[in-house]
Amino acid sequence: MEFDTQPWSSRALIALRRLGVGAPTSLEVPFVRSSTELDDALARSRPVCVRLRLADDFDLEDTIDLVPERVPVATGDYQRTYDTPLEHVSYRDYLRFLTGDQEQPCASPSSGLPPYLRAARFAGGFELLQRTPPELGLSERFGPRACEQPLLWAGPQQAASVAHVDIFDNFAIGLRGTKVFRLWHASDLTVEEYRPGDPRGRFWTCHGPLPPPRATVELSPDVGLVLPAGWIHEVRARGTTVMINFFNTRCEPRSFTALRHAAAS
Repeated sequence: MEFDTQPWSSRALIALRRLGVGAPTSLEVPFVRSSTELDDALARSRPVCVRLRLADDFDLEDTIDLVPERVPVATGDYQRTYDTPLEHVSYRDYLRFLTGDQEQPCASPSSGLPPYLRAARFAGGFELLQRTPPELGLSERFGPRACEQPLLWAGPQQAASVAHVDIFDNFAIGLRGTKVFRLWHASDLTVEEYRPGDPRGRFWTCHGPLPPPRATVELSPDVGLVLPAGWIHEVRARGTTVMINFFNTRCEPRSFTALRHAAAS
């Protein structure tokens, strides 16, 4: 498939790499406790974690539709699309299969494993965001005015995403199991080692050798990771996992404002 990316997208990628100049090669990812600390981290393009106090009665909807996603399971073939007998499967049935309570709803024909799935329609994410600590200001930064639609991901043991970089700030919350994020900065690769991951150039896949990661973060339930634009991340599931992502695609945090200014120069 040929991607017809907008001209500014490649310039934005170069600008993302510029944001990494001076970034430490080894990075501690601290927990922040206030919106001021979060703003400071994003202004310096530094990833941070947040501790969340989510209500115990929050539950995922039983009827969420999940669709196969082009994400590898136990293989490194990012471009493989999973041939499933169903166009979608309910979140409840998918988790019942992963825990051994029912027959397989869908699978990769090559490995026999269920594919990594994402929610096609998930309105409950913003409700979850509203339950984050108000002193962090996460609802304002990643709520409906900033985020087009949250994405919910469900995957089995070994499910993984290819190393890629987003051009928008990303907030990830672990809901079940543990996901391991390995982080690099976009400046760790040359521009020629990236390929556009979607037609609009909103994320770029990495096709060059990466050095040791600058940081590793374990995302478990009630822990959130705020990942500024420009950080390469490879994500792997440790057991059955569920995660939700919010992308700030409408409002422009200071890190993205700097990116746009650099891209326009």
